[in-house]
Amino acid sequence: MKSLGCKVEAFKGYYSACRGNRDQIKEACFDIQTQLVGFFTSAVKSMRGEVEETNYNNCDRQDDPRLLLQRRFTTTNQELIEKLAQVEKLIAAGPSGPDHHSFFEDLLSGLTLVYDNVESAELLMPYWPEASHGKAIITTRNHSLAYEPATSGLEISSWDAKTGSEFLLFLLKRNIGSDILAEGDSAIELSRKLSGHALGISHMAGLIHQRSWSIAKFMQIYLKDPRQTHQSELQAVWDSSFATLGTDSRAFLGIASFLASENIPQLLFEFEEDSCLPEDLGFCTDEFKFSEATEPLLTFVLIKRDRDDRVFSCHRMVPTQFRYFLPLDERQKAFDNAVALVYHAFPKQSGEINQNQLYQQWTQCNRCLQHVLSLKDNFKEERRLARSFKASPLFCELLKDYLEDVCEVNLLAVETLDDNEQTTDITASTLSCQASMYESTGKVQNAIELNTKGYEM
Repeated sequence: MKSLGCKVEAFKGYYSACRGNRDQIKEACFDIQTQLVGFFTSAVKSMRGEVEETNYNNCDRQDDPRLLLQRRFTTTNQELIEKLAQVEKLIAAGPSGPDHHSFFEDLLSGLTLVYDNVESAELLMPYWPEASHGKAIITTRNHSLAYEPATSGLEISSWDAKTGSEFLLFLLKRNIGSDILAEGDSAIELSRKLSGHALGISHMAGLIHQRSWSIAKFMQIYLKDPRQTHQSELQAVWDSSFATLGTDSRAFLGIASFLASENIPQLLFEFEEDSCLPEDLGFCTDEFKFSEATEPLLTFVLIKRDRDDRVFSCHRMVPTQFRYFLPLDERQKAFDNAVALVYHAFPKQSGEINQNQLYQQWTQCNRCLQHVLSLKDNFKEERRLARSFKASPLFCELLKDYLEDVCEVNLLAVETLDDNEQTTDITASTLSCQASMYESTGKVQNAIELNTKGYEM
């Protein structure tokens, strides 16, 4: 009823704006009145349990009366939409005068227009009102719209885990499991996994509701294979932004998607032109090309940059979704590029200055260490999903030289190397590191076994 009433109000507005074609407008009014009377008659008969013989066949008589009424509403609603479209064309073709413009200015002054999910100013401006009255709200990922045509902007930041869980429970309302404590804990865990991303939480709530799951059951399924859950309507939201990225922008975001997304220092991308790094990273040696590569990412808020600390960051869902967007060969290339940058930036123990100690270089190590851990975690995930995903020799060297706590992952990674001699050498060195670690913690027998195994290799 409310939907039909809104269309009547829309017709009244069109009629007030019309200065010509009065006869045709009156005919449209009569048609609308006829359609409404017909629908209301059907509604009354439906409530009385009566069936309209002339409108429905024998098969329809066996249907639920509410379904029959729903069909009649759908038909009436569509007819009204078509009739309003005809009236709108008549007004557009009618004479234009001072009164006509005055009406629309008065109309706009009392309305708030909402432009949802605007991609660019070019797409928006044809629909932007010329009147100086009224208000408009634009929702967008393109922050440049906050300066033109909008007069101000407000960034909606991510929620913390608690607020995100409250939003999830609000969306599901009564559609949650009976174990309230378990549901609350699962809601917080899901919110934390999505880093408080409102759209992601809303999408997951829809999946939980559609499939009649409890939140706890959904989390069990989600943790087994997050990729399967993300690759649906949620992926389409991001694809429109990812698909327009240029080669260098795509390379930059691919690297960022394998690093620790909260803190990516710009110094990782700063190196001399003659450095032995992949050709894909050539844009990093030119400040202008580097700025061109990051500009669209900043414009669509896929990444952010702290100009004072010279640090990039992005919401955790951006790298996750971008990895799902990339085909396997591009993910492999992006991973190798990220490894090359981190390896190049990380201080070397064999350097003459460090003399096999990194204490004096701890600030630099601290900047890079989190990214090595992120590479380690992402390698494990990629390897689980695709056995053809391989480690590079640099990745294995990175783990061997600097991270005792990822020795087990390194032993898994070296198995993917094609060079048997290199595999043996790195494996033996890794076993030696593990042995030293066990010896220092008092597990002497474990250390002896590992040293023996490495020695035999």
